[in-house]
Amino acid sequence: MSGLRKLHYGAAITAICIFITIIRPVFSASPALPQNQPAAKPWETPRELVLFLAGKIQDPWNNIEAHYDVACADIAAGDKRRGTEVLKQMLARVDEMEESDGGIWGIDEKQGAYILVAWGLAHAGETEQAFNVVKKITDAWNKVITLREIASELSQSGNRSKAAAALKLAEHSASQIEDAHEKASALQEIAIAYAETGNSRQALELAESLLQTPPRTSKPRGRGSHSRREFHRKLWAALAALGAEAEAEAWAKRSPQSQPRKLSNEELALALVKAGNDKQAFEIVRMISDPQRKISLLLYLARAMHNAGRSKVSRQALTQAVDVARLVEDAPDRIESLREIAETMVGVGARTEALPVLQQAVEATQGIKKERTKERTLKKFAVELAEAGFKAEAVAAAQKIGRAEPRASALKEVERWSANRRSNERFLTSLGMIGAYVLSNSLLPTGGELLEISEAVNQHAAAGDHDRALQSSGQFKNAEDRVWARYQIGFALATESVPEQQESSSKRRMKRAFTPDEIIQARRIVEDIRGD
Repeated sequence: MSGLRKLHYGAAITAICIFITIIRPVFSASPALPQNQPAAKPWETPRELVLFLAGKIQDPWNNIEAHYDVACADIAAGDKRRGTEVLKQMLARVDEMEESDGGIWGIDEKQGAYILVAWGLAHAGETEQAFNVVKKITDAWNKVITLREIASELSQSGNRSKAAAALKLAEHSASQIEDAHEKASALQEIAIAYAETGNSRQALELAESLLQTPPRTSKPRGRGSHSRREFHRKLWAALAALGAEAEAEAWAKRSPQSQPRKLSNEELALALVKAGNDKQAFEIVRMISDPQRKISLLLYLARAMHNAGRSKVSRQALTQAVDVARLVEDAPDRIESLREIAETMVGVGARTEALPVLQQAVEATQGIKKERTKERTLKKFAVELAEAGFKAEAVAAAQKIGRAEPRASALKEVERWSANRRSNERFLTSLGMIGAYVLSNSLLPTGGELLEISEAVNQHAAAGDHDRALQSSGQFKNAEDRVWARYQIGFALATESVPEQQESSSKRRMKRAFTPDEIIQARRIVEDIRGD
């Protein structure tokens, strides 16, 4: 069996991909798909390396996913032409794939691959081509979900008219769903998407048509699981964020169910962020008097803004959170607030800004009166500093522990985390997924052994020790697993994190060139895979 990959473009599509790679009993044994032929020395440039490694993957679905990663990395690097070329080549290969049993959701690898290609083309700005690929998706529900995600991408790039066109196509697809409740749920998704993309009139018109849908008589299961009340609240929030709260209220009063309760600050602020109205979201924060509630909401918004590609305003929210945390009088509460802020900073890629916040938290531990509590807190911060890659500061925090025994224990933990540090991004679309794959197969007799190997690959590669990562990957008994792990190591070497100020759906972008040391590492990966 081969690897689980978790994609990053919406829960529904993620679920499809997880199903494809976990639920099916075995991968197809069909021959490898035809590949591009890279240069004779594939270790000389990042792109040639990943194309060479992707071409070694025998499983058709994993092969498609690997090339999708390459396309996204090209697009994130600003090379949309090359990224689109890869996607078009993928499409030709997908067209040649055979349909397979889709199991409980009716989704097979070929359909899942079409979803990938459609999303990639939309991300590359090839909207019409993306729409043409959507036509190849035979399942109406998945066509709706794919079009909804394309609409979101178009809206975020400022093309609201095309976003509305995508949702109109989604409406047509929803009309083909036979199950009444599944159809209603698909239309609910579209109504919410209309509101979130700034089309309040279409959202209200569609919501009006849904008022006559009979309520479910049993708990919803599987696809289309929105309850009517949940739909009301999501649509209410999205419309309120557009300034159409009066229209939303009038619509809700005509509903056979009770009117939704007043939105919480968190719900309304998040809806405003989704609508791109960060200024009003900050106004909601300003009206909150309790410092800890204010910090909690600011962190919530910072993550949402970062996920929406607005890193600058995300940083503003985090800066405000730090200012508020300094006003928290109770020392333990202030320390915990600073820790949460630093953790969020690391999570959104602001690792450098997290360091002074963690250091403030360490200094604040001096106000803790109970010695044992202070020791535990300092050890916790020492480990967090080490895990974030700040070894010297981690050692300094551990050294503040008064008693020798807990101090030695903390220093030992710092050394362990520094040696095997997993960076915050955990290589996202690459190395971190190896561990998820092994966990998905943990019921196998060799699951424990595989988990150990996977963990070793993750730790060595995340610490930049590619030689030891490769040695660990060689311990996989299955050849396809070894190829997959080496592809992931190579992909991590050939790509880099997307800068925080760059708006991108991908978390990694293709490097322009290798350093001399990286060429040596790349050659080692190629030689290992050729010699296997």
